[in-house]
Amino acid sequence: MSVSERAVVEWLARYVDVWKSGDDSRVAELFSDDAVYYADPFAIPLRGLAEIAEFWGISGDPPDAFEAHYDPLLITGDLAIATGFSRYFDASRSQFEREYGNIFVLRFAPDGRCNEYREWYMLRDGETTTI
Repeated sequence: MSVSERAVVEWLARYVDVWKSGDDSRVAELFSDDAVYYADPFAIPLRGLAEIAEFWGISGDPPDAFEAHYDPLLITGDLAIATGFSRYFDASRSQFEREYGNIFVLRFAPDGRCNEYREWYMLRDGETTTI
């Protein structure tokens, strides 16, 4: 199976849309039923839609609290690597409080949903966080 650049670009846009929606039931639009999800390189992976949806429900952000954009960097077969950023606004929503650089390693199922997700992120130097 081979995933196209267009399919990866569309998946990344849906990823941001679903994240901004705050509706954790929509993770099925992104991930296969048996997906494996690594929220960071040191975490035990989440397995399946129920665990991923629960994680998204707990870790969700208000839709107006951030902006994000990701682009594919490499696509080969069913594997895609994407890079981008996630920027979080301050409470007034008038300026950015913090910015993360992101790398996603994604494997896609034949139906176009992701069946393996791995994320790395790093806070921009000089930024402070209240998390």
